[in-house]
Amino acid sequence: AEVNTLWEMDLSHNSRLERVRDVFLFGVHTGQRWSDIEAFNPGQLKGQGWDFESKKTGKRIYVPFVGFAARAWQILEKYGFELPKLTPQRFNDYLKEVGQLAGIESPVTIKRYSGKKELVIQKPKYEFMSSHMARRTCVTTLLQRGIPPTTVMKLTGHSDLRTLMKYEQTGQDELAKALEGVNIEAPLLRIEKN
Repeated sequence: AEVNTLWEMDLSHNSRLERVRDVFLFGVHTGQRWSDIEAFNPGQLKGQGWDFESKKTGKRIYVPFVGFAARAWQILEKYGFELPKLTPQRFNDYLKEVGQLAGIESPVTIKRYSGKKELVIQKPKYEFMSSHMARRTCVTTLLQRGIPPTTVMKLTGHSDLRTLMKYEQTGQDELAKALEGVNIEAPLLRIEKN
């Protein structure tokens, strides 16, 4: 719902925030690291896909702009296949503005430790928004929609399942929907006594 809210926002009156929102959504729909989004260039387009070598891992990654990723192609078209260039710090600062304007304000609590002392930080979600949130959102969305983790790994370039699963953030609502979809008429496993 929050991603759709971002898509539907009219930011035509503020090109700075519109560019930030669009680059963030490009990340949401491709699942790529900021360093690779930042390095995007039209020469990496092969047909209707993005074919590049990941800066961090050196792995070859291919993002076909179909289905969930088709919206990223729309963003590329909007900017003549040249993504807006923004520094990571400014991007993250401006993204928080976009999140606040979008009303992404549900309270988020995180726990950090300073030595043995637990620090509890609670802020509205928009204050935690960053470029990396796009990648996390992509992974969570795809896994929640039943895409196999190994397929998601092919898109994101993760080589370790445990690392990928750190990105997965299924909430209570998604858990309830998943359980609602399980057929209660399914046969039960029986243990045979010898």
